[in-house]
Amino acid sequence: GIAGQVCFSLQRLRAQRRHMSQDLDLARQIQQGFLQLPDQMNGFRISAHYRPALNVGGDFYALVPTDHGRVMAVIGDVSGKGVSAALLMSRVTMEFSRIAKEEQAPRRVLSLLNESLCGASRDDTFVTAACLRLDAARGRLTVANAGHVLPVVRRRTGTVLTLGAASGLPIGMMPTETYADQTFDLEPGDIILLMTDGVVDALEGDALDMRMVMDLVSEAPHDAAKINDDIIAAVERAVGARIGDDVALLSLEMMDEAPPITARGRTA
Repeated sequence: GIAGQVCFSLQRLRAQRRHMSQDLDLARQIQQGFLQLPDQMNGFRISAHYRPALNVGGDFYALVPTDHGRVMAVIGDVSGKGVSAALLMSRVTMEFSRIAKEEQAPRRVLSLLNESLCGASRDDTFVTAACLRLDAARGRLTVANAGHVLPVVRRRTGTVLTLGAASGLPIGMMPTETYADQTFDLEPGDIILLMTDGVVDALEGDALDMRMVMDLVSEAPHDAAKINDDIIAAVERAVGARIGDDVALLSLEMMDEAPPITARGRTA
């Protein structure tokens, strides 16, 4: 009788494990759907890479084309890992897509995301994020940063530099937090690289130290996808096949032919 009960319990455990595995597979597929991006958008070529430490992760990126021919972009990192971080990641990306369609300044996008998150999340949950508005027709980039890894730009000339500075706390920490915009010029061929701290921590061991990342970007071929590939290969060499933190990379290369601007400020 005892043997029968043990056998029955083991069968239930196996069934629960299969069910959990199926649920995680479905969650991974849903998350990958959130992260699908086109190859081009409003004058920028796009390349992205996402690798969670577990089945699903809390890192995210998103792009929204606007009526004015610009691109609103965000990259972020939810505190924690796994399913709970992935659920919050999905909420933040949906909120971003809704807010960014109104062509808000990046600082306003972060402020509105912060207000939304502060009113709906646990006290110990926060999100680092960088929000950008990219305008290929005018050659402009505007960025606001909520405690996130600084964006990196590789100029067509080969010069590599970081953009902006963290202007406020991560979103979800202080309801009244404000952020600041910084604007930079762009030229055709410039590549903007956005990443999460899983990349920097793996390569540098310190999220504030960007030397190895800058060297990799500087030495790679001038191609957004190849830069991503070189960085991921370096991360795998540094930490092996089993990474300890989520990794997200988003690269945007300004195309040689920017979309023309009409008198109303819209792309033709």
